[in-house]
Amino acid sequence: MSREFNRVAIIGVGLIGGSLAKAIKKSGIAKEVVGYFKRESSLKKAKKLNLLDGYYRDLDQAVLGSDLIILATPVYSIIDIGKAIKGSLLEEALITDAGSTKREIVNELTKLYPKNYLGAHPLAGSEKRGVEYANSELFKNKVVILTPTEKTPIAVFRKLKLFWKSIGMKIVVLDPETHDKMLSKVSHLPHLLMCLLLESVTKDDLRFASSGFRDATRIAASDSKLWSDILLSNRKNIIKDIDDYIIGYLVAKDTVLNHTEHGAIKLDNGVYEIRKQQEYTPDGLKPVID
Repeated sequence: MSREFNRVAIIGVGLIGGSLAKAIKKSGIAKEVVGYFKRESSLKKAKKLNLLDGYYRDLDQAVLGSDLIILATPVYSIIDIGKAIKGSLLEEALITDAGSTKREIVNELTKLYPKNYLGAHPLAGSEKRGVEYANSELFKNKVVILTPTEKTPIAVFRKLKLFWKSIGMKIVVLDPETHDKMLSKVSHLPHLLMCLLLESVTKDDLRFASSGFRDATRIAASDSKLWSDILLSNRKNIIKDIDDYIIGYLVAKDTVLNHTEHGAIKLDNGVYEIRKQQEYTPDGLKPVID
C-alpha cells in the first residue's frame, strides 16, 4: 500500500481509536500516526503498547501538521472537538469520524469543513473498553458506512474511501438520515432493550443464565457515555422504533397469554427467517462500492 498521508491524528484513542492506529500502521497508508488523549492514564497505557508515533494531551498539538484527522470520541464530543480544532488544521487536511450516529455530526462538521469532511461509521467494535483492547484486525472485512452530502467534493470522497478500504473495510454509502434510521433498528434499540432486560433480573437470577443470555446481553456492557450520546442524538428514530416494538411486544404477550400454538409457531418461524437472512450476509450490509 502506497503512503497517501504523511501524518494521521486520531482524536480519542480508546478501543476504536487504538485499533485504528494499529490498522493504519499495519496498512502502511500513513508515514506517521499520532493520538490525542483526554486522560493521562490512557496515554500511559498506549505508550506501554508502543501504539503511536506521538502522544498528546493538547488538541492543537495533536492535529498540528496532520493531513488526516479522525475523530473517534462520543457523538457530542466529535462535534465540540471539530469546532475546537478548526483554527489549528492545515488548509488541505481531511477530516473524518467514527461516530455511531450521523445526522447531527454531518450537519455540524459539513458547515465547518465543507471542502474537507466526510462522515463515516465503521461497523466494528466490542463490549470491551479501552486502548488496551486495541486490535489491528478489528475492521477487517467489516462494513464502514460513508455519509457524503451534495457538498462533499468527489476527491475527498475518493481519498477517504481509499483510506477505509486500506484497513480492510467494505464500503457502503448512505445519506445521514437513512443511516440513523437503519442503525436505530439494528443497533441502538437492541442496546436499549438489553439494558432494560438486565435491569429486570436479579443477581440470584443471573446464577442460572446460560451462554445464550450472555451473548444476547453482551452489548449492554458498552461505554455509558458513548451510548448516552447515541440515544440522545438519534432520539427521534429510537422513539419511533420503541413504539413499533411495543406493538410487536403486545402481540407476543397476547400469543403467550392466550396459549395460541399457531401464533407462537408463526412468531418463531418469522424470527427464524430473519436470522437466516442475517446469516446469508455475515458481514452485515452488502458493500455498495468495492
